[in-house]
Amino acid sequence: MFSILSAKNVVVATVSHQPNMDDELAQGRKVVETAEPVGIGWSYQDGLFVAPQSELPSYAELRQAAILEKWPMAAQLEALTEAAEVPARPEKMNQLLADIQEIKAQFPKPDTL
Repeated sequence: MFSILSAKNVVVATVSHQPNMDDELAQGRKVVETAEPVGIGWSYQDGLFVAPQSELPSYAELRQAAILEKWPMAAQLEALTEAAEVPARPEKMNQLLADIQEIKAQFPKPDTL
């Protein structure tokens, strides 16, 4: 097994020095040509490239992305501003709050926090 040092279709990586290996591997480097680019942190095991495991987004990140998709910051600011005007125009703010409640129901807070 070795770890990737550079990410392109030709990868140069360090390997463990082991006796009786050919000269290229004994130098501590191995060149592997890949069909697709691989990234830093990938590993090479049993002739296959293995991507690093990424963490799933948290419920808070999912909520934030959903809210910003439906209500970009400029639209949220507009809703807040119109609700604060005299005379107040709360229609957009009410819709923003209703949409946030729907998104919270869609991405509930886990019980194990």
